[in-house]
Amino acid sequence: MPSLVRPDRRCPKCDSPKYAFRARKTVESPDGTQEVETKYRCSGCDAVWKERVPAPAKPATGEGNAA
Repeated sequence: MPSLVRPDRRCPKCDSPKYAFRARKTVESPDGTQEVETKYRCSGCDAVWKERVPAPAKPATGEGNAA
């Protein structure tokens, strides 16, 4: 099974490439747009950090989208 660890993501405190996913939620940024915030914990030093990326666009819902 391939590793789910991204080789370019490292702990900002100790630079370790070993980390664990902790949580993910959609939050509102200061400018009012939606973002996905992901929390990680370093396996080396136990530091916790968050990363935010723009939230994916939600599909439009309407009468023409019947299944």
